Amino acid sequence: MNDLLNLSPEEWTAVRLSIRVATVAMLASLPVGIAVAYLLARARFPGKSVVNGIVLLPLILPPVVTGYLLLLSFGRRGPIGAFLYEHFGIVFSFRWTGAALACAVMAFPLLVRSIRLSIEAVDRRLEDAAGTLGTSRGNCDVASSHVWVAVVGGRHEGLFHRPG
Repeated sequence: MNDLLNLSPEEWTAVRLSIRVATVAMLASLPVGIAVAYLLARARFPGKSVVNGIVLLPLILPPVVTGYLLLLSFGRRGPIGAFLYEHFGIVFSFRWTGAALACAVMAFPLLVRSIRLSIEAVDRRLEDAAGTLGTSRGNCDVASSHVWVAVVGGRHEGLFHRPG
C-alpha cells in the first residue's frame, strides 16, 4: 500500500492531469447528456432515429476516426476551433482541454444511454397519479427519484471511461 502512494512528482502530475481531464469531461457532458436523454426518451419528432444515431456514433466509429474528426473540427483551422480561438481564445488541439473534449465525446453515448433507459422505465401512470395529487406536469419529483440512480451511474461511466 505504501508503494502505491509513493509516487514521483512526475507521476503525481500525471495523476492530477488524469483526474482533471476526467472531471472536466464529465462536468461538460452531464447537463447536455441529461437533456439529450430526456429528449430522446420523451419527445416525438421527425429525425429522432438520426439524432439517436449521431449520439451513438462514437461507440460505432473507431477511436482514431473520432479523434481525427475532432481534430478537423476543433483544430485551430477547423470551423469550430477557429471560431472558438478567434472569439474566446479557447484552444483544444494538443492540450489537456482537447483530451477532456475527446473523453467527453467518447463517454457521451454511455451517459445518454443509461439516463435514457431510466427515463423510459418511469411509468407514465405514476406521473399521472402524481398530477392528480397536485404536482404539475413539469414537476420532475416522480421521475427524478427513479432517474437519479442512472444519472449517477452515467456520470461514473463518463468519468471512468477512457478512449483507446
